[in-house]
Amino acid sequence: MLSLAALLLIQASLAVDQATLLIPGGIRSTVGGAQSPAPPPIPACLAGPFMVYFDWANDEIRAQAQAVLDRVVSAYQVCPQAVMMAGHADRSGPAQYNVGLSERRAANVRAYLARRGIPDGVMTIVALGESRPQIDTADGVRDPLNRRVEITFGPASGEMAQRAASAGR
Repeated sequence: MLSLAALLLIQASLAVDQATLLIPGGIRSTVGGAQSPAPPPIPACLAGPFMVYFDWANDEIRAQAQAVLDRVVSAYQVCPQAVMMAGHADRSGPAQYNVGLSERRAANVRAYLARRGIPDGVMTIVALGESRPQIDTADGVRDPLNRRVEITFGPASGEMAQRAASAGR
C-alpha cells in the first residue's frame, strides 16, 4: 500500500507528460505517456552527380558554380568518401584543345574543393574533352550543357574515372 505522500506525488505528476516518482524504499518509477523523441535520421549520402557549368572557352568557376561546389563540400562532410570530377567540353574547338580545357576545368574544381576542406587524396580528376557530351551536337557547335565538370561520390568513383578516361581515348 502506498503512503499518502506517494499518492500526492503521483497525483502531482499526472499534470505533466512524464515524471519520475520516488517510491519509499528508494525505488524510482517513470510515469506518463510521453516518450522521448526518436533520434534524428542518419542523413543519406548523396552520390551526385553535381554539375558545374562553364562559359565558352573558359575554366573559371562562376558564382553560380560556387554554390553547387559548396553543396558538394556539405555532402562530403556528411558522408566522406572518394570524390571524382570528370571535366567536359563542347565540340566548338579542336579535340585536343578541348581535352586540355576540360582538364583545367576539373583541376580548378578540385582546387576549390581542396581549399574548402576536402582532402586532395580522396579526389580524382579525369579530362574527357568533347568525347561524352551531355547534349549530342555536331562538331563545331557551342553548347553550354556540354561545358561542365560532373562530380560524383562513392567508393567506385576512382574506378569510374579510370573507365571514363579509357573510354574517352
